[in-house]
Amino acid sequence: MTLRAEARAFLDTVARSPMLPRTCVLDAAWVEDRGWVLLEANAAWGAGLNGCDAAEAARCIAEATRA
Repeated sequence: MTLRAEARAFLDTVARSPMLPRTCVLDAAWVEDRGWVLLEANAAWGAGLNGCDAAEAARCIAEATRA
């Protein structure tokens, strides 16, 4: 499994946490001797695209701002 795939699998698990808001942007980091960790969780409207699909990002922002 590639590092990218490992990070994605880790973040998929984190994203299922009931403690997170409906939508947010998750950043992971690799910590030597520990593995993947959640570095930060940001509001969807405050995060940059950073290689994300713009249409998916817009969908997340719309969902995050829905009452």
